[in-house]
Amino acid sequence: MRSSSPEQSRRKRVADAKTAILQAATRLFAERGYDITTTRMIAREAGVAEGTIYLYFPSKRHILLSLIRQASVPVVTSQLADTEGQSDESVLRVLFTERIRFGREYAPLLKTLLSEAMHDADLAQQLLQEVIQPLSALVKEYIEKRIEEGVFREAPADIAARVLVGMFWFTIVYDHLLACDPAAKAEVLGSYTPEEYAQWFANLVLGGIAR
Repeated sequence: MRSSSPEQSRRKRVADAKTAILQAATRLFAERGYDITTTRMIAREAGVAEGTIYLYFPSKRHILLSLIRQASVPVVTSQLADTEGQSDESVLRVLFTERIRFGREYAPLLKTLLSEAMHDADLAQQLLQEVIQPLSALVKEYIEKRIEEGVFREAPADIAARVLVGMFWFTIVYDHLLACDPAAKAEVLGSYTPEEYAQWFANLVLGGIAR
């Protein structure tokens, strides 16, 4: 059996350290909240030196960004990787249901991230490059494929992708970040379950709103 090269060993150590830091941050943010959690606490929980964190993440904000990216981009990538045999309605319904789940699960961290990004141009740029643009690219690729297959009508795929991703983000912001109290959330979502909400989303996107 061939032994790992020094470069492979280094890459594994880096990957293991990053994973430990992100897992520790996830636990601490959930237990103590983002504001109270410090990088020193994260380092202790992860079993690494505090300085190690800054080798991979410029700040605590960037740890937060990495958590959001990890919880969104790979999921959508997986969902759109193999859609053979699935109807467009099913694909969109699953995507939107997942975005609702994502918004509910990560609402406190998303609220913090968006707030921080408003005052940090570098973080805002990374949010755009590492989360929003990759999601848009994935959706655009799917739309282009369906246009080429003659299923979707001819339209600028980049604009269509922005519209869909914009709907995802608007739903997260409106339903889970702005409507913080249960009564307000109930008013926003009405009596619809997430699945019913996602079904209507798919129907309106594919069928339009005009008669």
